[in-house]
Amino acid sequence: MVVATLLGTLFFQANDANHGTELWKSDGTEAGTTMFMDINTVPYYGSNPDNFVIFDNKLFFSAEDDANGRELWSTDGTVGGTAIVKDINPGAAYDSNPSLLVVMNNKLYFKARNSADGYELWTSDGTEAGTAMVVNLDSTKGNGFEGSDLIVFNNKLFFGGTDEAHGVELWSSDGTSAGTGFLKDLRTGPLPSYGASGAPKYFVILGDELFFQARNSDVNQALWKTDGTAGGTVQVLETTLWALPVVWNGKLFFAGNDGLMSSDGTSAGTTVWTSIYPGGPFVVFNNALFMSALHIGVADETGGGRPNYELYSCDATTACALVKDIESGSKGSQPGSLTVFNNKLYFAANGGLGNELWTSDGTADGTVLVKDINPGLGDYSYDGETLQASSSPSRFFGIPSPPPPSSNITSASGLHLRADDAQLIFGPNSECIIRKVAGQMKLISTCDMV
Repeated sequence: MVVATLLGTLFFQANDANHGTELWKSDGTEAGTTMFMDINTVPYYGSNPDNFVIFDNKLFFSAEDDANGRELWSTDGTVGGTAIVKDINPGAAYDSNPSLLVVMNNKLYFKARNSADGYELWTSDGTEAGTAMVVNLDSTKGNGFEGSDLIVFNNKLFFGGTDEAHGVELWSSDGTSAGTGFLKDLRTGPLPSYGASGAPKYFVILGDELFFQARNSDVNQALWKTDGTAGGTVQVLETTLWALPVVWNGKLFFAGNDGLMSSDGTSAGTTVWTSIYPGGPFVVFNNALFMSALHIGVADETGGGRPNYELYSCDATTACALVKDIESGSKGSQPGSLTVFNNKLYFAANGGLGNELWTSDGTADGTVLVKDINPGLGDYSYDGETLQASSSPSRFFGIPSPPPPSSNITSASGLHLRADDAQLIFGPNSECIIRKVAGQMKLISTCDMV
């Protein structure tokens, strides 16, 4: 079970101008939004925390300090319980730069580098001694893990990798060196499937298939899918995904060249769902699809200003509407990092006070600023106007509060069941949580059943 000190907390990175970009936390209120810890104590140099994931009842993430560079950290929700896990690439001048943290079979997996091997697949049990490289995919080129995405699917890891024989292609791993291998040459020949735009990426699971984007030529991007086998890895159609897709109502939704696209996983079933132009990211909230999208009917700011993106939502009938014109006029509030936490939507937006923390219940009146973390004017000007300072909150990771007590059942075996509209909680210590996520029931907590 996640420790109580982490529950009901939204973690994120933000810059208050005095500490640099550091680890912050919020309970959704202005008073409850505070800096959690100044990890990098050098003035104005932040730790830039990122890649949050819950593992072994703690929050793991990457961060940098003056002594170790950027390495793997963990916290139990207290300042005293926050520490570096391991200096993978030793020395203040060197970073292992761990990223893409995921959990599989009670272990943590991620992308990291050391001075000898470059970026490879690593694993950790949460201890310094139990943190090690899984496999060196490419001993000649320096980086075997070239991908920008990592996902668990069918009890395996999938990512973009390379070795002496292939460019950057689709690889899979069961978490061991012997069980890590090249899956399929998506772009046959000497050139990799990534071209100039990155390895296979934007992984998302729909039903019993894994979907992703990869190149199939010098020019064209394509939507692909796999069942985890080479024979079951096929191209769906040529298209470009501009942001990570989301699963909603049994279909994939993504930003394409022609607007908001939907797909049932087939070429014929991939169509323009509506002509709204989303900028991503997407999130499902209150049975609707929320996103940052171009403000319909309002021109962008001229003279090289920011595009006019605002917060939009769509219902299942393809009707999309502006939630709120947060920054009225031609500038746009640029909503980003949309995250659902404790039955509300949280995001970063510029409502005239710089890029700050906002929340929404899905209505215009319920869309409000949480806190101006970095108040006052900034150091930059545009068109003769000094701009407001921004805390630029991002990398949101919410750990829900325990649900209120509802119906409780004690079985003959001593297991406690509690059900409400959102989730099913069970286990000897109520440590197992099944929750509906994007239309699918998923086990979201560490669950030790005996």
